[in-house]
Amino acid sequence: MDRRLLAVSTWLTVLVIGVSPPSRAASSTAARLDALAIATTGSLQEMRASEIVKHDRVETAIATCMRAAGHRYNKRPVLSFYRDFTEADFGYGTGHATVIDSLTEGPRILILNETAYARLARESADEPAVPPQDATALDKCRRKAGRRTYYQVEMPPGLDRVGLAFGELLMAVNRDPDIVRGMRHYRSCMHNRYGYVVDDRRDFMITSRLDRRDAPVDGAPASAAWRQAVAELERRFAADADCRRPAYEAGLRVIAELIDDWEARHRGEIAAVRAQWQQRTDDAARVRR
Repeated sequence: MDRRLLAVSTWLTVLVIGVSPPSRAASSTAARLDALAIATTGSLQEMRASEIVKHDRVETAIATCMRAAGHRYNKRPVLSFYRDFTEADFGYGTGHATVIDSLTEGPRILILNETAYARLARESADEPAVPPQDATALDKCRRKAGRRTYYQVEMPPGLDRVGLAFGELLMAVNRDPDIVRGMRHYRSCMHNRYGYVVDDRRDFMITSRLDRRDAPVDGAPASAAWRQAVAELERRFAADADCRRPAYEAGLRVIAELIDDWEARHRGEIAAVRAQWQQRTDDAARVRR
């Protein structure tokens, strides 16, 4: 999953629609979901560790190949996708387009993603060119290494089984009569209160309207197009939070009733995934040394 935050407070448009926090009971259950998501899909530290390990593997393979071909090669530095992220940007939160996505996080994950991709594209373009006599060999060695992008973190094997199992909880949420009623209210609320016609909520919420070519990278001023796109995303997320609140609160009540039993039944699978994340953290520490 993808979770990120940039220092955007200076250029984000202020929300037009106020979003009040969820109830205390809902907040407590949401925190448990966040902890579960971080335990399985990774924390900020674990994502960065994965980048370091994968970078070392790819760059070592390229350097070995270049030496064998009689060429010098200086390993590229790690360009972290997660450079501007904080631990608070990880968890269940947003990005799933489910009834129980956060009411308060807004579109910051979308903003962070597009900004990070824009920064990496620029930083990659700024890498020093290799001498012409090395270019062909380098291209062959990169192909041999699989042209893998190290910042595209590979999820641990077994995580798909945890994800499928988590679908049990989401199915229970989606079948609950209170949630069904809440989501019927949702579409009329979005249309009547905010003027939005929502046919496919995933497309409406998750498909980014941001053009990363406009992203304000490393202190560059945000373009008018970027500011307008951010403002529209903020309006959509705030409207969604307002209209989804009844279904959200009902959904977290369902989760609260089921999550203890679910975690107990899947403790072994979760522990296996945790062990793999820990291994990556340990491996990254060795690479740094």
